Amino acid sequence: MKLFGSVFVCLLMCIPIVGQNFSVSQLKDIVWLRTSPKTDYVFKIKFTDTELQTTEINEHTGKTWIFKYPYYMSDVRTDDFDSTMVGKDTKGEFILRLSNGKVHIVRILGVSKDSLTVVFELRKGFIGGDTIMKFEREE
Repeated sequence: MKLFGSVFVCLLMCIPIVGQNFSVSQLKDIVWLRTSPKTDYVFKIKFTDTELQTTEINEHTGKTWIFKYPYYMSDVRTDDFDSTMVGKDTKGEFILRLSNGKVHIVRILGVSKDSLTVVFELRKGFIGGDTIMKFEREE
């Protein structure tokens, strides 16, 4: 039995881990409301074929900011943004968006009809750390 357990563990370690593949169609035309982590701001995102739109609302003042970023999905994490891929690459584990000339990488951890979980990854030149964010479909 020990030999079987050792062989099984070895086999598991030898199998390459493949990232999940998500599609734009699972994300787009839905307003996703951030539920975690909580802040003083209401934070919403919406995907179109070519833009990742974010809306931030200060709950105390009601002031609203709307930002629109070109993006595409990729199965490869990269620091280089290929603007020719915007609107073309519709599947992958990573969302690459461009903001002020810098690439922001968002890794999708899971998506269902009603929820989205992502990691906003820290890149060089940014302050802070990776942040896991959870969203629910806004009705």
